Amino acid sequence: MMQSFLSISIKEEILHAEMTTLKLYPFDGQERKQPSFASIPISEEEYEDFWAWSSVWADRWLSFFNDDVFGQGIPLPYQPLALTTHLTFHPRAMLVVMGVYYGRSGN
Repeated sequence: MMQSFLSISIKEEILHAEMTTLKLYPFDGQERKQPSFASIPISEEEYEDFWAWSSVWADRWLSFFNDDVFGQGIPLPYQPLALTTHLTFHPRAMLVVMGVYYGRSGN
C-alpha cells in the first residue's frame, strides 16, 4: 500500500506543492511474512529487507519531489486553471491520473 499526502496551491499562475508524506506499507491490516504473489522464491528475511529498502527510497523520493520537482513552483502558462484527478482500481494494480488543464477564460 502506498500513502501520500500533498498540499497544493496555485498562486499567480504558479503551482506550489509540498508532499508531506510518502510511505509504502507491505499490507493493509494483515501481518504477512511473505508476499501474497511472487514469481520467485523469497525468504522472510528478504521480504523484511525489501520493505526496509522501500522505506529508505520512499524518503529519498519525498525529498526529490519537494526539492527538485516542487521546490521553486511549477509555472503554468494560462488562467483559469482546473485540477482534475481520476482513480481506477484493478486486481493487484491501481491507476492514478492527475492533470492540470488550462485555457483562456470566456471560451
